[in-house]
Amino acid sequence: MGLHRLLIIFLLAGLSSVSSCVFDDDTAWHPVTRSAWLIVQDDTTHRLVRLDSTGIVDDWRPAHADLPVLALSGRDQQLWVATATTLYQVDPGTDDVLQTVPLPEITPHEICLGTTALLICDTIRRRVGFYSLRDQHLNILELDAKPRQALYRSLKFYVSTDSQELRTLSEPAQVQLSRYRFDRPVRYLAQDARLSLWVFTGSLAARYRTRIDLNAGIPISAAEADPYEQIRYSPYRASRFGREWTAPVFMQDNGKIQVGDRPQAADYVVDFLENEIFYTWQDTLRVWKQADGTREALIPGARLLPGSFFFTGVAGK
Repeated sequence: MGLHRLLIIFLLAGLSSVSSCVFDDDTAWHPVTRSAWLIVQDDTTHRLVRLDSTGIVDDWRPAHADLPVLALSGRDQQLWVATATTLYQVDPGTDDVLQTVPLPEITPHEICLGTTALLICDTIRRRVGFYSLRDQHLNILELDAKPRQALYRSLKFYVSTDSQELRTLSEPAQVQLSRYRFDRPVRYLAQDARLSLWVFTGSLAARYRTRIDLNAGIPISAAEADPYEQIRYSPYRASRFGREWTAPVFMQDNGKIQVGDRPQAADYVVDFLENEIFYTWQDTLRVWKQADGTREALIPGARLLPGSFFFTGVAGK
């Protein structure tokens, strides 16, 4: 294996968390998405589906597990998935389970992978758990509100709650650092390519977005009117290989994705590296490939996409 390829593999370890990674344009090697892992949900069940580079779809389920996957989180070539009772560390390249962690004290309705810990959000018991990746110890922090969504950046977890708040939690200390209450319900959190954290508040009738100081966990700008139902931000500031999509992808009020001919969608996630949109419409998971404009129906029984992870690798020409 050549030195240039080794350099690319090393840089890929930070691809999901460092949006300005630079690859050597003089080599014939380039980053690719090896597989897409998507949680698809219909009215009654959750399924974890895996799509490889050939487009083959299969359901992934840990051996001897009879519970559906509720949540997943991945970064730096790591993937964790959770059922109601167990955490699984999965090798996204081989599908092998590397570690199994029983969870008798907490239910993982949402998980978020950090650098040294995995955050587990239990919306029923109103608690979060810090699972140490180093010593496999679980530390539980009680809250006075239900944790919902979590994002990670710079040794901090940012957690929205049902009390219209954003909580900032320290990964090293495993404590709450700050809390900020908004005037409106928090709809969701998002992070853009410039590493800005955005909090989306309000309702479908009146929506707003606010930029957050990552250190203090408080707004650094006034709330802006948000005309879109959903926004997905690209982790890339510029296209280095001609395939990466760098602009945000919006969903309008009428459920149309604001790209190209604007297909109808109920929910969607974006593989910004390959410029592909996975979306649900008429209870079917579909993929829209921007490179050639083709669309393909993948599996039935898919209404929402509550979790996704795109596993990257390198390929040569």
